[in-house]
Amino acid sequence: MTKFFKKVACLTVMVATVMSAAMAQDAQPTSADNKKIEFSLHLGGAFPMSDFGDSRANRGLVAWLDKTEKAGAGTGFDAGMKFKFNIPSINGLGVILTADFFYNGPNNDVKDWRDDLIDAYIYDDGLDDVEIDLPKYINVPIMLGVNYDYVINEKISVWGEAGIGANIRKITMLDQYLAVGDEELIMKQKYDIATTFAFQIGAGVKLMDKVSLGFHYYALGSGKVKGMASEEYIENHAGGEYEYYDGDFTLRYVNPTMFVIRLGYHF
Repeated sequence: MTKFFKKVACLTVMVATVMSAAMAQDAQPTSADNKKIEFSLHLGGAFPMSDFGDSRANRGLVAWLDKTEKAGAGTGFDAGMKFKFNIPSINGLGVILTADFFYNGPNNDVKDWRDDLIDAYIYDDGLDDVEIDLPKYINVPIMLGVNYDYVINEKISVWGEAGIGANIRKITMLDQYLAVGDEELIMKQKYDIATTFAFQIGAGVKLMDKVSLGFHYYALGSGKVKGMASEEYIENHAGGEYEYYDGDFTLRYVNPTMFVIRLGYHF
């Protein structure tokens, strides 16, 4: 996870630097009508679409497990922030810079596969202890785009926007622990970070220039699933015995596409 957080931190510092420089130039008093820069925070649900939300885990068809593009993602959440730089010559039009954090755990099909696998290990194979930690998807897109806000009256406006940029994708580790008697087997799959092209389109309504409801389509880019698999075998008897194996693997692609509904608060 260290490389992932380093990339996110680097992009965050770049965004913060650009924002600080721009806001430092905006010294005049502002109102809803003359704001040069608008800032908002957003929170909502992220609903996987197409192969990103599909899987057939009981047949091995999940992207972090076998060669398929069915990613097995479940409903998740999105938290983000948006800066809008208004264009004085065109009322309502502005350039936007956005940063989001998406989290999607496994869908119900993948969870059922895990539960069935644990039952098989314990009741069919006679294992004493089984723990399986499933992978989750983390996506951090940074985008630049345009937003147009059309004011209907003092209390309500409607808006539309589009943006393009880069997405940093992280799949968390698949971790399996099996134990019987004095024997333990630890199997792990660690996944590389992928950086991909991303875009989004959205529309919504804003009330009292403060609260917004938005509907968005996010396509965060198709990237290969690569990583390293390891197996660690331990016998905890008097003499002790230990074996370790690891190797790189390459599977197919994951393409996170989501429908997002979220609330925003505008400062």
